[in-house]
Amino acid sequence: MRRETRVRITKSQISEAPPFSHYCHMFFAFRIQQEQWLNVNLLGESRHTSTVGDASI
Repeated sequence: MRRETRVRITKSQISEAPPFSHYCHMFFAFRIQQEQWLNVNLLGESRHTSTVGDASI
């Protein structure tokens, strides 16, 4: 599920061809969202440790 969202965002960026600053903003926003998702997943559901490892690669 995580990789599908990443691919969709990349396709939209390529089609729209945004400025470099907008690309950096989207990248950092995605990184922050990913870190929050990993933290919630680690704290809330520790039994899904294998899924967290795959998403971090």
